Formats: sequence, C-alpha cells, structure tokens
Amino acid sequence: MQIQFGGTAADVAEDADGRRVPHATGTVWDGEGEGATQLVVTDEYGSPMTELRADADGMIPRFYVEGGPERVHVDFGAGRVALVAVDVGDRLRQHQGQEDAHGDRAWTADHLAGLMGVPGGLATLDAAGLVPAAQLPATAQAAETQLVAELDQERGPVLFEGTATLADGSSVRAVLRLDAAAEAG
Repeated sequence: MQIQFGGTAADVAEDADGRRVPHATGTVWDGEGEGATQLVVTDEYGSPMTELRADADGMIPRFYVEGGPERVHVDFGAGRVALVAVDVGDRLRQHQGQEDAHGDRAWTADHLAGLMGVPGGLATLDAAGLVPAAQLPATAQAAETQLVAELDQERGPVLFEGTATLADGSSVRAVLRLDAAAEAG
C-alpha cells in the first residue's frame, strides 16, 4: 500500500533557523534516531525518486512510501523532522466503506456454522422456535421424558407440552391435557 506524504501547505524544507530552502534535496527515514533506515520513496505514478527535492518555494512535493508507515522523518540538512501521512482520512473512509475489511465477519460466520447443531456446539431452533430434542443433553432429554410420563399417568393424555425460558433465566412449563381440551371445546 502506498502512503502519501507532502504536497500540503504545511510540508516545507527549512534550514536550522526555520527559513524555507528552495530546491533543497533531502532524505526520508523511518525514524529520527541512529537506528533509523532510509526509505525508498516514489512519485504519484509509482516511479522511484532518486532524491526528495523541494520546489522553488521550498515546498515538499507529494511523495509516497510503500508499506504503511503513518509517520516518516525528512532531513533537508537541518536534522530530521517528522511528517505525518496526509491521506489517512481518505484511507479510513475507504476502509470503513468495505463490507468486511478485516474478514472477521466471514470467519465468524464460517466458524459458527461448524458449531451449529453438533455436540458441544451451539443449539439451533426448529420451525417453531424451539431447540430440537436431539440437540438437548441426554440428562435434559431423560428428565423431560420422565416428567411427561408422570404427567400422563397422573392427569391423562397430553396434547401439548413445552418449556419456555424467560428473560431472567427462569423456566415455565406448559402442559395441555386431552380432558382439559375437551372441556374447553
């Protein structure tokens, strides 16, 4: 990725006294200390620039650095001075406009799809919005079977039974018996 520097009214080649230096030649570095590395810069067409040269007014022209630094240091003979990338806002807007810029949404969807409806994974819902019995732990299935059997013995045939979990985490169980349905009908 090419990162843009220079080319604004704030980007000037200056001497030690702060005066602009027309036609000054300079170098571009990845830092200001002794361990810094000189960077290769290109023009707006991607052609390597053999030197960074200020114009007749001492203005630093637009130049680009490959690899994504947000800050570089230029030296026109009076010491290294930091320049901040001038296209940050444009790149941010472009990035924000991408559907899945980091690929995290696609990864999450793929990852979750592999966990749906499998042991140790995530339960799915059937057409009625309920977790299918096959996805319930064996202990929950056994407890539900026992409860239904007990209700059948005590109160007669069951037409409908189900459990709902409320927002506070508590459960409500509903049972509709055949004799109650006949009385209501």
